Amino acid sequence: MKMLFIGNIPTNDLRSIGGASSLNYNLLSFLKRNDAKVTFYELRKNWKPKWQIIDYIVFLFKFPFISLKYEVISMHATRDFRISIGPFIVLYSKLFNKRTVCHFYGGFFHKKFEGYPKIFQWWLRHTIFKSDLVLMETKEQVNYFNELFKKDTITWFPNARKKQDLQVENEYSKKFVFISRVTKQKGVKLMIEIFKELPLNYTLAIYGPIEGKMKNFIAKVQGKQISYHGSLAPEEIIPTLIKYDLLLLPTLHPNEGYPGIIIEALSCGKPVISSNLISISEIIENGKEGILTKQGDKSQLMEAIQFFNTDNYKSFSKNALEKFELFDEEIVFSKLLKFYLND
Repeated sequence: MKMLFIGNIPTNDLRSIGGASSLNYNLLSFLKRNDAKVTFYELRKNWKPKWQIIDYIVFLFKFPFISLKYEVISMHATRDFRISIGPFIVLYSKLFNKRTVCHFYGGFFHKKFEGYPKIFQWWLRHTIFKSDLVLMETKEQVNYFNELFKKDTITWFPNARKKQDLQVENEYSKKFVFISRVTKQKGVKLMIEIFKELPLNYTLAIYGPIEGKMKNFIAKVQGKQISYHGSLAPEEIIPTLIKYDLLLLPTLHPNEGYPGIIIEALSCGKPVISSNLISISEIIENGKEGILTKQGDKSQLMEAIQFFNTDNYKSFSKNALEKFELFDEEIVFSKLLKFYLND
């Protein structure tokens, strides 16, 4: 059975690097390793703001011809594609008896759905939610839509990563790392404010794409305690994580799903300090694999950073490794592979 995988993966353009594109990269790699007959169609040809509109319109006209040789149409694109072009892709695919998959990233679509006009909710319910398989990243969303639609085609499909074959070191040395987009919304300025007040033996290393005014801000604070190291290719993330003790991700973003970097930290036995959002609390149990703090609360974040020591670190590290089993890509991605193979 031949599958068309529609979405984006990281490219040389830093704007292409994100949670959804990184997950797609890992998912595609898994499918190819397992001999799935999958063809990747890259949606975004240009990552300039708003240029995706042109890419989507072009794809809509090309799709009837591209899809001819495929039995399964698998959509792994972002929300703007799902609610604009996605419904037409599902309708056309159904017309020609093609099986469809619709993949939802993040943890906030159910809230968006509630705010849509009733007629638009009806449209989505009878198009993208009529897909043969609907993949939702968080349990909260699965429960919401299953209750609303009374369907058994909506399934939990969390962010996942490859299990690591490495020797985990449980020694604590106050080395913290941030790996994500370097923006104010990800809590970068808040972290830096805190580390300026901590003793010099607490260090923070920052990795990720950076743009605009944040470049100047980071340049001014760089030093022995706070350092910026540029962006990482997907294959560089694990070797980087293992150099540090804890992952910091004090995101201020209200729409976070399951950040892939948290899953990768768990795979290395690295505890996590992050924001206490429903989606993140489905990954990190507060006080077990890490510490969750109120979004934007400087004092709570400071307390969480100072909480760890040589005595409690090892148990958090052990718990992190155990929790990762839920997000092992061999287990998670096999759900989609079985569907593709009609198993």
